[in-house]
Amino acid sequence: LAIFLVVLQHHELPTVLLDWVNSFLMVLFFVLSGYFWHLRPIKDEVKNGLRFLIMPLWITKIVWVILLLFLYFKSGVYTGPNLKDWLMGGLLEKGYFCMAVIWFLYALFWGRVLLCFIQTYLLRWTTLCVLSLFFMPFIFRDWWYSKFGCVSFPFYILHGMVVPLLLMIGNYLRQVSFFEIKSSFIKILFILALILMPIPLLFVSLYFPYLFWNVVASTISTIGFVFVCKYIAECKECHYFVSFLSFVGKNTLAILCFHAIEMATQADRVLPSFVPLYIKGVCMFFVILLSLYFLRKITLIRTLFNIK
Repeated sequence: LAIFLVVLQHHELPTVLLDWVNSFLMVLFFVLSGYFWHLRPIKDEVKNGLRFLIMPLWITKIVWVILLLFLYFKSGVYTGPNLKDWLMGGLLEKGYFCMAVIWFLYALFWGRVLLCFIQTYLLRWTTLCVLSLFFMPFIFRDWWYSKFGCVSFPFYILHGMVVPLLLMIGNYLRQVSFFEIKSSFIKILFILALILMPIPLLFVSLYFPYLFWNVVASTISTIGFVFVCKYIAECKECHYFVSFLSFVGKNTLAILCFHAIEMATQADRVLPSFVPLYIKGVCMFFVILLSLYFLRKITLIRTLFNIK
């Protein structure tokens, strides 16, 4: 459900719905990543992150560049950027090499590595270190923007500094078995919070108007969202729908990468112009799923994007 909302939010949802989705969606991904995260040797953490996060990201970028070059040369004359612009765009995530849709993978990689380092070498100071990292990006953000004209520090390292706090929250929720609570009253409270109390934030722009309180509100909304998903998963009448959601959930990474290419190539333009953009988003989501269903039969693609 969350990755479905990601695709929809990039196709101009109505403002009220877009603000609601943005208030918790990216925090949800990081908190749930923390829920399933386990401490491992830092060397293994880096190796795992490069294999399952950074490699799919850069393969997606390379595919996008090849498609872009094809479109440039299609007319017989190259009218694209020079080599310097290509390289700077790749480093600063701006211009022609920018694929902002998958910035999340960079941030998750840095967040996991930083939390692994802190819990391995600075365990006694974990809380202080994680909170310090959380506030640092907001100190440097304005200076970086005034100097380079973009919020994105190379490879989204600044965004990654915010992530350890969210990973730690998710990890704590797992340790206390929070999502296993039986009280219907508590579940209803969190679900109501999901609907009624979102506080707008925009993670990709590091726009957290209330800083730590944005995290608190988003985490509460995240818990409500998970309770809704658990209810659906446990509903016997929704067996086929749950199987469908399971397929989508296992292939979130591949869907994100394919969606990045879809956005970069503006594939939704093949649909009639009178179709609302959010309807185009729904159509593109199912086109991506259909593509995954058939492409997973190709061993190389299945391995590179970890398609299940």
